[in-house]
Amino acid sequence: MATIKRALIVASITLIAAFFLNMSVPLAAQEQQIIHADTSIMAGFPPPVEKRVTLENWQHQPFNHWSFMHMEQVMRTALVDRGVGPITPLPKLPISLSSLKFKSPEGKEITVLEALIEIDSNGYLLIKDGKIIFEYYANGFSPRMRHLTQSAGKSVSGTLAAVLIAEGVLDENKLVTEYLPEMRGSAYEKATLRHVMNMTAGIKYSEDYYDPNAEVYKHEISHAWKPAKEGMSSTLYDFLPTLKEKDREHGVHFEYCSAHTDVLAWIIERATGSKLTEILSDRLWSQLGAENDALYTVDDAGTATANGGFSVSLRDFGRFGQMLLQNGFYNGRQIVPAKVVEGFFGGDHAKFMKSQKGQLLSKELPQFFSKGAYQDQWWAMDVESKNRTLALGSFGNLLYLDRKSNIVMVQLATQRVNADIPIKRLEFKMLEALLAELEK
Repeated sequence: MATIKRALIVASITLIAAFFLNMSVPLAAQEQQIIHADTSIMAGFPPPVEKRVTLENWQHQPFNHWSFMHMEQVMRTALVDRGVGPITPLPKLPISLSSLKFKSPEGKEITVLEALIEIDSNGYLLIKDGKIIFEYYANGFSPRMRHLTQSAGKSVSGTLAAVLIAEGVLDENKLVTEYLPEMRGSAYEKATLRHVMNMTAGIKYSEDYYDPNAEVYKHEISHAWKPAKEGMSSTLYDFLPTLKEKDREHGVHFEYCSAHTDVLAWIIERATGSKLTEILSDRLWSQLGAENDALYTVDDAGTATANGGFSVSLRDFGRFGQMLLQNGFYNGRQIVPAKVVEGFFGGDHAKFMKSQKGQLLSKELPQFFSKGAYQDQWWAMDVESKNRTLALGSFGNLLYLDRKSNIVMVQLATQRVNADIPIKRLEFKMLEALLAELEK
């Protein structure tokens, strides 16, 4: 609690100064004003051994506050080139929202700023009608820095794949094994590209990150997120064909599986003859007018970790979201076909509700997931109205698109655990309060 109070004092001074200056200073000037993380991590020359980020600790607090903002210093990475064109402006029309009060899920009155600190947000961006109305940085994060998005980056891969399907480069009805003969004999036999896109391929795959016997644990070793272990796959190309067991027939229902995104990325690379970083730059990133290059973590073979290794700056993720909110038209060009964007807001609700994730989200966040679905690697939130969709990542990383309110929200965060339900409730309660305030 003392940490929050200290952070609030500094933040209040910053907000008051910004108000009287009428925001005449760049928003970047606020970037290091709110510090509530452990600043001793990786500090010193050299840093003490117990304060160093390693492959064993980088996803855990207090180390993830530093590592998620410095992935290129934690492991191998490859850039997604922004291209050579000018930066697309994001006009600013700031609204004072930090002091907005709302009721927490437990009924306690709390401000937006207090909530941002509680949910370990390092960056929070609200864009309404194409203008930045709220921008928050904490713990040393700044506009020029990139931040790991975890599984929110899956939606970037899904967007790229959907574009390639629309272009005829990919065929959604084609079998995985037609693209990747290496997957013959795996559980992906007879699964189509569409099954992979919508995560309805019936692969036995546990997402228990703390179980060393879980498939996701072995998966993370293969893409160099955990130390190598003897007898385990050391690259994604080696690991993915080892998934031999099915837990249901393909196409029956959705079940979240990170391996699907890496299979999808492998198909993209095989079909285009280009690395994921290159094709993403060519089709999307260089078209946005981004401020910064993005990047992916890569395995020992240089293969991008599509399932969670995407890092991006706060505003550039906002630009990506704004492009989609404008039906794919942005920076003076149609970057993503409008019919492709439409798919990100729809899907099969019945198949969604048969899954563990679907049932959990509809129970814990009913105000947002009453009619949810999963399609094209996006979490559609209301398939009836088709107004809201979400790129959802571990540790609080989010990209939220709201057609009705014409709002893009980005959060880049380093929460205590990868899926903390009480924190998720607070996170979305705050979003609900912000949306209500902006509709007045």
